[in-house]
Amino acid sequence: MFVRFRKLVSDGIRPPYLEGCKIACKGWCRNRDFRCPAKPRCRWRIGLEHGFELVPYRLDVSLAENRRETGRVKQEYVAHLGAIDAWMLRDFWESDALLKRCGGDDWQRRSIRARVLFWQGANERLKQLENRLGPDTKRIRIAVHNRVPWPKEPERQMLEELDAAHELKFWLDATEHSKKQMQTFDSVIATAEKEKQEHSDQLAKDAAQVRFATEALMKIRSRRKPE
Repeated sequence: MFVRFRKLVSDGIRPPYLEGCKIACKGWCRNRDFRCPAKPRCRWRIGLEHGFELVPYRLDVSLAENRRETGRVKQEYVAHLGAIDAWMLRDFWESDALLKRCGGDDWQRRSIRARVLFWQGANERLKQLENRLGPDTKRIRIAVHNRVPWPKEPERQMLEELDAAHELKFWLDATEHSKKQMQTFDSVIATAEKEKQEHSDQLAKDAAQVRFATEALMKIRSRRKPE
């Protein structure tokens, strides 16, 4: 029994949601963030603006075993342990500098959370296979851990802090957005009040002119001799 890792390359539809990720188009739609109409479709690439071109993919993890059939060794699928976006793993990035440029400020929190979710599913599946795996369970866990690091207690505690900081930032940004909206509304209201006052003054002038014109018409009619 052994662990099989497969790279599932992005088909160009699902973006990695990273700061330095763009569609690597060479035609009229180059560097635009939407589905490329070209055939074959242009693919998502990470780090184009920084002189790199990393190919995003999902890391699929499964169990397989070798068996002999008609004198040949074949791999037989046993179980699927899970999959994770490779850019959520440190080994995906060529350097810390590239990770800092393209991963974004929230990468560490997202990475820990993605690995926690992966291992929740993997542990559940491994537990179901304990009777079949026997003593190989520990070896398999270590093999998976070497590619998808298990979030240890310090990282899990850090995740709580990062989640709290992320939520605080979300509400601070929401508050700032609301303040800007209120300023916009105040400006619109002030402009509307000014225009309302101008129209009110003009209405008073127009009403005075109506009275003046009415009086003039009445005087003209009063001077007309009856036939």
